[in-house]
Amino acid sequence: MPKKNDMTDNEDHIDCKKITNIEIEEWMITTRKVLIVLDDENKNAYNKVYQEFIFDLQRLKNAERITDIDYKEILESL
Repeated sequence: MPKKNDMTDNEDHIDCKKITNIEIEEWMITTRKVLIVLDDENKNAYNKVYQEFIFDLQRLKNAERITDIDYKEILESL
C-alpha cells in the first residue's frame, strides 16, 4: 500500500469529482493494459503504476464513485 506521504501530489491522480463513469472505466482498462506490459518489461515502473492505481481506486471508493464490491472485484482481477 502506498504511504500517505508518497501520494500527496493530486496533479498525478484522477479527479474523483469530475471524472465520468465512462472515463473511470477507460482509465481502469488502460491502466490494466499498462500493468500487463510493465510486468514483463520493468518491475520498478510496474510497482509504481500499481501503487498509484490502488491509491486512486481507494480514492474513488472513498468518494463513492465505485462500490466496495466493484473495488474488491477490480483487485481480484489484477
